[in-house]
Amino acid sequence: MNHRTGLTAACLAASTLLSANTTFAQAGSVGPDMLGFPVENMDPSADPREDFYRYAVGGWLDRIERPEKYPI
Repeated sequence: MNHRTGLTAACLAASTLLSANTTFAQAGSVGPDMLGFPVENMDPSADPREDFYRYAVGGWLDRIERPEKYPI
Protein backbone atom coordinates (compact mmCIF):
# COMPACT_ATOMS: atom_id res chain seq x y z
CA MET A 1 0.00 0.00 0.00
CA ASN A 2 1.54 3.29 -1.00
CA HIS A 3 1.30 6.54 0.97
CA ARG A 4 -1.58 7.98 -1.08
CA THR A 5 -3.67 4.80 -0.82
CA GLY A 6 -3.10 4.63 2.94
CA LEU A 7 -4.07 8.27 3.39
CA THR A 8 -7.19 7.79 1.27
CA ALA A 9 -8.20 4.73 3.30
CA ALA A 10 -7.66 6.59 6.57
CA CYS A 11 -9.75 9.56 5.40
CA LEU A 12 -12.53 7.25 4.22
CA ALA A 13 -12.56 5.39 7.55
CA ALA A 14 -12.63 8.66 9.53
CA SER A 15 -15.46 10.12 7.47
CA THR A 16 -17.47 6.91 7.82
CA LEU A 17 -17.09 6.94 11.59
CA LEU A 18 -17.96 10.61 11.85
CA SER A 19 -21.04 10.28 9.67
CA ALA A 20 -22.26 7.23 11.65
CA ASN A 21 -21.81 9.10 14.92
CA THR A 22 -23.72 12.10 13.54
CA THR A 23 -26.53 9.83 12.33
CA PHE A 24 -26.98 8.33 15.82
CA ALA A 25 -26.95 11.78 17.43
CA GLN A 26 -29.48 13.18 14.97
CA ALA A 27 -31.80 10.23 15.42
CA GLY A 28 -31.80 10.74 19.18
CA SER A 29 -31.26 7.04 19.69
CA VAL A 30 -27.89 7.18 21.41
CA GLY A 31 -28.10 4.83 24.36
CA PRO A 32 -25.64 3.86 27.06
CA ASP A 33 -24.34 0.92 25.02
CA MET A 34 -23.41 3.14 22.06
CA LEU A 35 -21.10 5.46 23.98
CA GLY A 36 -17.44 4.91 24.76
CA PHE A 37 -17.74 4.52 28.53
CA PRO A 38 -21.17 5.35 29.94
CA VAL A 39 -21.53 5.68 33.70
CA GLU A 40 -24.89 3.89 33.48
CA ASN A 41 -22.95 0.69 32.89
CA MET A 42 -21.06 1.05 36.18
CA ASP A 43 -22.04 -0.28 39.60
CA PRO A 44 -21.03 2.39 42.13
CA SER A 45 -22.11 0.15 45.02
CA ALA A 46 -19.26 -2.28 44.23
CA ASP A 47 -15.88 -1.64 45.83
CA PRO A 48 -13.38 -1.16 42.99
CA ARG A 49 -10.56 -2.40 45.25
CA GLU A 50 -12.34 -5.73 45.75
CA ASP A 51 -14.08 -6.30 42.40
CA PHE A 52 -13.11 -3.78 39.75
CA TYR A 53 -14.89 -5.70 36.98
CA ARG A 54 -18.20 -5.48 38.84
CA TYR A 55 -17.56 -1.79 39.59
CA ALA A 56 -16.80 -0.99 35.93
CA VAL A 57 -19.58 -2.99 34.19
CA GLY A 58 -21.97 -4.11 36.93
CA GLY A 59 -24.84 -1.93 35.75
CA TRP A 60 -24.56 -3.39 32.28
CA LEU A 61 -24.38 -6.95 33.64
CA ASP A 62 -27.57 -6.35 35.59
CA ARG A 63 -29.35 -4.90 32.56
CA ILE A 64 -28.58 -7.48 29.88
CA GLU A 65 -29.99 -10.97 29.53
CA ARG A 66 -27.34 -13.67 29.37
CA PRO A 67 -27.86 -17.29 28.39
CA GLU A 68 -27.74 -19.53 31.45
CA LYS A 69 -24.79 -21.42 30.02
CA TYR A 70 -22.72 -18.18 30.29
CA PRO A 71 -22.90 -17.09 33.94
CA ILE A 72 -20.83 -14.22 35.25
